Amino acid sequence: LLKTIEEPPVHVVFVLATTEVNRVPLTIRSRCQRYEFHRGSLSDIIGRLEFVCKSEGIDFEPAALSAIARMADGGYRDALTLLEQALLVSEGKLTYDAVMQQLGMIGEEQTDKMLSAALAGDMGEVLASADEAIRSGKEPRAILEALLIRLSELTHALVEIGGNGDPERHAAAHALATRIGRPELLRFRSELAEAHKEIRDVSLPRLWLELALMKLSGGAPAPYPRQAEPEKPKPKPPPPPPRVQTGESGDIASKWIETVARLGESKPGTGKALQSTFVARVDGRHVYIAFAHRMQLDRVQNNEAGKKLIVKSFHETIGDDSWILRFELDPAAADREAAAVQSVAEGDRLAEIVEQVFEVKPEQI
Repeated sequence: LLKTIEEPPVHVVFVLATTEVNRVPLTIRSRCQRYEFHRGSLSDIIGRLEFVCKSEGIDFEPAALSAIARMADGGYRDALTLLEQALLVSEGKLTYDAVMQQLGMIGEEQTDKMLSAALAGDMGEVLASADEAIRSGKEPRAILEALLIRLSELTHALVEIGGNGDPERHAAAHALATRIGRPELLRFRSELAEAHKEIRDVSLPRLWLELALMKLSGGAPAPYPRQAEPEKPKPKPPPPPPRVQTGESGDIASKWIETVARLGESKPGTGKALQSTFVARVDGRHVYIAFAHRMQLDRVQNNEAGKKLIVKSFHETIGDDSWILRFELDPAAADREAAAVQSVAEGDRLAEIVEQVFEVKPEQI
């Protein structure tokens, strides 16, 4: 191979492509010319989209191409694909609204409205805006993504990085970003990013979105712009230990506690999901594990690899692989959910429902 690369036939050119150049032996790298390819910058991709639109005679809004370029995340091919999809639903001029509609996301007007309401501590307005977006067909995860993209644009506008090709829109973004301020921009982005990471694995994404927005707008209204750093949330008390069963299932319950402790050391994420679980009952060789929260139960049930890891760890702890684990919701938690649903039917406020389901007050979230 070295000889062939060093003295290739005159009609042959070898091209070696890799994303892990450090794994290519030095003896190979020393015989090659190295070219590094990088993702396209926002301005480069916008320029390419402008070239395509002008070449095809397509009228467009600069904000529309800016939105496509941001969603492409440095990929030219992705940007051109998104452009083609947006053109299919646009009539005449390619607009920002048409792009957002094609992407299944809310527009700039709605995101700014939600962010302004959150900054003012107007929880009702934020939840009303989210409800309006969901009723119009937008998915909770797409709403979070639109908010995160808008926050990224506001951050760039605040520190005067780049532009979006539209001076008026850039000036409006800078004004809003200045009004929000750096501390709140950082808090908004951090909290929404965490919610976006978790929303993929929950069975009630709308409820998760509402909780994230309530947390975003928590607290009393403050004057614009906010100068002080946001108040740090008080640490949550540690969850109660798993309940130990008495009688003939007591040994099984103690083994389950040991299993949860072992998983907490080796797999912190899995251990955290099992912290509020306990052995509900033992029926023959079946061990029924109860979860205090449906969200944790759904996360375990929807993760086959995680379930296998839990079962394997339990078998190793108890020294017998003939036991069969079954996961279920704690009846007390099911009763709380039923009570919450009934409260919705009776028109109770959302804050009271959150308190019933999650056993915390909204200001503690």
